[in-house]
Amino acid sequence: MMAISTKSGTPNSLLSWPPGPAASRHVPRSSSGLDARLGAAAKDLAKCHPVLGRARDGPLKGSGESPGREPRSVVPMPRSLFTLRWILGHVIVLLIVAGCVVAGFWQLDRLGERRSFNARVERQLALAPQPLDQVITQGSHVDPEAVAYRRVEVEGTYDPAREVVLAGRSLDDQTGNDLLTPLVTSSRGIIFVNRGWVPSQFGQPPVAQAFPPTGTVRLTGVLFPSESSSSGARQGRVSQIVRIDLGQLRQQVPYPTYPD
Repeated sequence: MMAISTKSGTPNSLLSWPPGPAASRHVPRSSSGLDARLGAAAKDLAKCHPVLGRARDGPLKGSGESPGREPRSVVPMPRSLFTLRWILGHVIVLLIVAGCVVAGFWQLDRLGERRSFNARVERQLALAPQPLDQVITQGSHVDPEAVAYRRVEVEGTYDPAREVVLAGRSLDDQTGNDLLTPLVTSSRGIIFVNRGWVPSQFGQPPVAQAFPPTGTVRLTGVLFPSESSSSGARQGRVSQIVRIDLGQLRQQVPYPTYPD
């Protein structure tokens, strides 16, 4: 037997190798009763709290959880979510979405109408100019859509005494007016000619600063439809209008107009 002394003292301070019978008596022995009680406590904990039970004992069989991960707990949806406020909120969202869809289809319809209008104007303008009497017969009833934006040729003399100011027209971001002057044709009919823009200070016809040429003139222009049609037009002569109304203009000239 070999012994190593660590410090002076009683034999209890000596380490001996190999251990003898006396040393073996000091090795603690496991208590089977304590292990049984710990196992029973763990089973009871798993029954009372399944999540903690899985965290201690590992994933449940068939749960799809991999070892070492935190257990996934299922949180039930509170019944308080299905309240009147929750339902109204979802209804409002659905109404907003439906409104956006309707507005989108309306924009597409407007786009289609604009494209159709532009195509019709381009077709009319592409036609060669024709004499006015061949496009519109004096005193006849024609469809404005059929002759609108056609190029025509006309010959006649201006009547500045019956000129009308078309107010509220702009040019290059400047406010002004257009001048509508009747042109008396050789067949004694009248068609109003938009001769162009003048500054806003020239608001009373006839405008001397933009007086029309005298004598017979030959014009080539584009037919534009009436901007409004009022059956109950004001009686008597008007010197200013804000929209082209052939019904009103027709009442203040002594000759038939194109078109009637």
